[in-house]
Parts: sequence; C-alpha cells; structure tokens
Amino acid sequence: MKTNVIGGVLFLVFGLVVLFLIPAQVPAPEPGMIGPRYVPYIMAVAMILLSVVLIVQGLLGKDGKVSFRGILPSKEALLTTLLIILWVVGLALGLGFIPTSLLFVIAGLLLYRTKGWLNYAIAVAFVFLLYLVFAVFLRVQLP
Repeated sequence: MKTNVIGGVLFLVFGLVVLFLIPAQVPAPEPGMIGPRYVPYIMAVAMILLSVVLIVQGLLGKDGKVSFRGILPSKEALLTTLLIILWVVGLALGLGFIPTSLLFVIAGLLLYRTKGWLNYAIAVAFVFLLYLVFAVFLRVQLP
C-alpha cells in the first residue's frame, strides 16, 4: 500500500473525528452569526477534502518521495527571520496590522531573494485578504 493512501486515510479519519467532536463541544452562536464553531468546522472540512485528494493521488500512482535537500534556508536566514518576527510584533502595537504585515512580508521576500513582481503582488494581496477575512468577516480585533 502506498504512503499517500495510508496518510490520506489517517487524516480522513482524523478530519471526521474533528468534524463531529470539536464543533459539538463549543456552544452554538446566535442564528446568522459566525461563532466559535466556524473555524474548527472549516478546518475539518478542508482536512477531509485534502485527504481525499491524497488518497486519489496514491491510488493513481502519483506517490512520490519528498526531498528537502537544497531548499532549507541557512541558519543565518532563520535567525534573521526570527529577528524580523520580533521586530514586527513590536511594531504591530503602534502601526497596526496592515502596515506591519506588509513590512514583514516584503522583508521576508527580500531576505530570501525572491524575484519577480508577481510574488510581491501576491504577498501584498494576501495581507489584504487576511485583513478582510479576519477583521471584516470574522470580526477579530487586529492590532
């Protein structure tokens, strides 16, 4: 049996357990409101869907080995990333979520020498998407 099938089945079972047990433990919100059950439910559904994709890939013979050689960053890059995270956390209190996140994303892309304007555009758009999802839709108070 292939590893993708085994891993897919394990995560499928785990996703089903999370889908039925975790949201049932949390009190239901008012009708029409997004409450604390929403995030575990979405995560469980995503886990189930991705598990099915993994099982299908394993059954179709697209089971490959993953190698991390040559893609892991250096110790200096990891230390610099940690320092940038600490710097951003300190800035977030004064500047707010969007400017701080933009600085962090662009600093990270520059640190890892990412080329291409499209990568930067996607990262900037993702910051605004995260703000929209958490601050507007889920009504999470961000710094």
